[in-house]
Amino acid sequence: MKNKKNIPYIIVGVIIVIFIAALLYSSFSSEEKNAGSLDVIINSELLATFTAEQILALERVEIEKEIVSGSQENQYGTYTGTALHTLLDAADPNWQDGTRYVTVTAEDDFCVNFNADEVIGSDNIMVVALYNGEPLLGRKDGDKGPLRIVVRDDEFGNRSIYWLVRVEVWAPSQ
Repeated sequence: MKNKKNIPYIIVGVIIVIFIAALLYSSFSSEEKNAGSLDVIINSELLATFTAEQILALERVEIEKEIVSGSQENQYGTYTGTALHTLLDAADPNWQDGTRYVTVTAEDDFCVNFNADEVIGSDNIMVVALYNGEPLLGRKDGDKGPLRIVVRDDEFGNRSIYWLVRVEVWAPSQ
């Protein structure tokens, strides 16, 4: 008789385990799907997804820069990628129409907003895939990649985010 009383608890336990396993599986699947790719979203619509190789196939920009960090070691070296506006042009040639700002988001949901004037026609903000000629490794490898934002004119690295996974353009209807 005692065993029959435990059956509902066992069933609930099994359901909880299955639910947790499904959550873990879906989070690993989306991490693997997004690893090394960059989604471009314009007004809440996914328009394109770029890999590091596709980004490097666009018009390249290369700069030497030291990114000053308040919490980690400074990084000095050569950063290679493409201007953010060039990437957005490849996703949608009309992305500038009415754009107010552009948000870049990292894998850990850290994000930075750039005013449209900072992005449009400027090589100041770069999507970077190479550091000193080598591909940026991913978060699991303890690196800053596979993609990151580097802001050429910023002395400090607070807007040069790493583990980049998403670029969103906001052009609210008027």
